[in-house]
Amino acid sequence: MFNSQSWFRAGPWAVLIMLGLLGSSTVFGQRNDYKVAPGRDTGYDAPPDAKPAAAASFKRQIREKRNEVRQSLLESDLSFNKEREAAFDKWYLGYEFPTLTLYTPEALKDLYEGRKRLFKEELERANNTQAREHLVDLAFKFFKEVAREDYHPAVRYNAMLIVGELNAREPNRSGANQTAPLPVRPALGFMIQEFKNPDQIDAVRLAALLGINRHVQLDAQSEPQVPAEAIPQAELQEVRTLALELVKTRQAPAGRSQEGHDWMRRRGLEILSWLAAGKLDQEIVDEIIARLSDSDENRGIRAEAALAMNTVKFQPEREKPRLGSTPVTIKPKEVAAHLLQFIQDVVTADVEHVDKYIKSMEEADTIYTSSAGGGGFSGGRMSGRSSSSSSGMGKSSMGPAPGGSGSSSRSSMGPTPGGSGSGSSSRSSMGPAPGGSSSGSSSRSSMGPTPGGSSKGGSSMMKGSGSGGFGGYNSGGQADPYAYRLDPVYRKLRYEIACAMKGLRGTDDWRSGAATNGLYRAKPTTEETEFLDRCAKALRDIAAKLKVKSDELETRKFTVEKLAVQDLTKLINEVASKAKPKAAGPELKDPLNEPDPADELSEPEKPTVKTTAAGAAVKAKK
Repeated sequence: MFNSQSWFRAGPWAVLIMLGLLGSSTVFGQRNDYKVAPGRDTGYDAPPDAKPAAAASFKRQIREKRNEVRQSLLESDLSFNKEREAAFDKWYLGYEFPTLTLYTPEALKDLYEGRKRLFKEELERANNTQAREHLVDLAFKFFKEVAREDYHPAVRYNAMLIVGELNAREPNRSGANQTAPLPVRPALGFMIQEFKNPDQIDAVRLAALLGINRHVQLDAQSEPQVPAEAIPQAELQEVRTLALELVKTRQAPAGRSQEGHDWMRRRGLEILSWLAAGKLDQEIVDEIIARLSDSDENRGIRAEAALAMNTVKFQPEREKPRLGSTPVTIKPKEVAAHLLQFIQDVVTADVEHVDKYIKSMEEADTIYTSSAGGGGFSGGRMSGRSSSSSSGMGKSSMGPAPGGSGSSSRSSMGPTPGGSGSGSSSRSSMGPAPGGSSSGSSSRSSMGPTPGGSSKGGSSMMKGSGSGGFGGYNSGGQADPYAYRLDPVYRKLRYEIACAMKGLRGTDDWRSGAATNGLYRAKPTTEETEFLDRCAKALRDIAAKLKVKSDELETRKFTVEKLAVQDLTKLINEVASKAKPKAAGPELKDPLNEPDPADELSEPEKPTVKTTAAGAAVKAKK
C-alpha cells in the first residue's frame, strides 16, 4: 500500500495514475506548448538519428561530467571556492535541473530517475557541507518556480515533490546518536501557500499535501532541542485548518474527479493524525472517529481513519511536553465497534459483488457452451460471428468485476495504488489479466482471458475450456475459474482488515502478544481490554480465511457465513445495546438473518378495504 512517504519514491507509472485520478485535464489533456526552463545546454543531447554507439558516447559524457561535479559534494576537505561554485551553478542550472522540465515521453519517464539521483546519489551522500547547502538552495529556488509556472503538470508535480523532500540536515543513521532529517523549513510555508492558491493545479496541490505531511510527521516524531527547528505554531495551525477543511469537504470541487478528491482527503486525514500525534487534540480525534463510523463514507477514507487510530495520541507523555497535559477522551469499546462495523460493511458489500459476478459468469458459461443456435458456443469455442449477437446479452451483460465502482469494465483489474481500492478509479486496468496476454481484440472484455491462456485471436477467452466451459469448472476441473479475477477483492479486504487491526492494537500481526498501541494507548479498563481482545480475535479469524493463495481460493464459498461476519455483528451489538436503550432504535442485524424482500412478493396482494363516511366498504384501487 502506498503512503505519503512511498509516493515520494514512486516511479513514473504511479505518478501518471495518481495524476489521472485528479481529472482528465490534469495529465491526459496534453498540450505541445508547455514552458521549458531556458538556458539549457543541448550539447549533451544525442541527435535523434544517432547510432547506438554515438548515443552511448553522449551518455558517457554526461556520466563523466556528473562525477566531476559530484567531487565538490563528496569530498569533505575540498574547498568550495568561487570557481567550483561557478562550475556547480553552470551544471545544475544549465543542464541538470532544466532537463527535468522537458515533457517529451522519454523525458517524463526520466522524472523519477532525476529526482532519485538528486537525493540518493548527491544530497544524501554529500560530505561537503558548503557544497551541499549551496545545492539545496539552488534546488529550492529553481523548483519553486517550476511548481507554479506553466510547465507540464507531471513536471510541476515532480518539482513540488522535490521542494517537499529537501532537507536542511540529512539523517544520521549510524552510531548511538542517530537523528531524523530536518526538512527545509521555508518549504513548508511555500507548500501551504500553493495548496491554498486558487490558481494552482491539483497535481501540485497533491504534491504539496505529501510534502506538508512529511514535515508534520517528522516534527511530531521528534522533540527538537533547538526551538528554531520546530514548526512554528502559526504554521501548524494553518496546516490544521486546511486539513480539517479538506477532510470535511466530501464533494469534489469542479474540475476534480471524486476519486482524486477522496485520495486527497485521505492525505488530509494522514496529516491530521500526525498533528494529533504531536499535540493532543480532541477535535481531530473526534473527526477521525466520525469518518471511521460513517457507513456512507468512502471506504478508503474509513481505512485511513482506522490507521489513524494507531497514530494519534490519547494521553500525555512525560518525555514529550509538547503533547500537552489534557488527555483526549474516547470510549475504546465504541471505537472498536466502529472498526468492526467498517469491516462488516466492506465484507458484506464485496460478498454481494462477488455473488453477482459469479452468477453472471455462470449464466454466460451456460449460454456460450450451448450448441443451440447458430451464434453460440459449441464445446466452449465460438461457432458464430459474435458472442453478443448470439446470446442477446450484449457487451455489458456480464457486468463489472467485483470490487469496482460498477461504472466501467475497465475497473476490473483491482484497486489503484494509493488507496484500498475503495471506489477508486475506473482507469485502474493496468495490464493484461494474470496468465494472459493483452494482444488481440478481446483485451477489453470484463472477463479477460482464461487463466493460463491468451487473448490472441479475437474472443479466445474460452479456449482450453473444452465442453466444461470456464477453465473446466463444470467438467470437474480443479482450478477455480474466477479466482484470478477476484484476487484483487481478497487483497483489498485483507488490507482493510489490517488497517482495522492496526487501529485496534497497533499491529497487523495476529500472532503478537499483549497489545500496547492502537486503542490500548487510551488506557482502557480491564473490562474494555477484554472486549478489545475479543475484537482482535474476530478480525484475526476473518483475515485468516482470506489469507490464501489465489489459485486456492474457492470463490463459490466466498460468503458472509464463511467469513463469520456474524461474530462481528455480535460484538457490535454488545456495544450498541449498552450505548442506548433498546427503544431508542433497532439493534444491528446480522446480514445472514435479514428477510428476503422477494419473499413478500410470492403471493398476490389482496386489495385493501376503505370505509366511507356512510359506512360503505369500497375496494381501494392500487
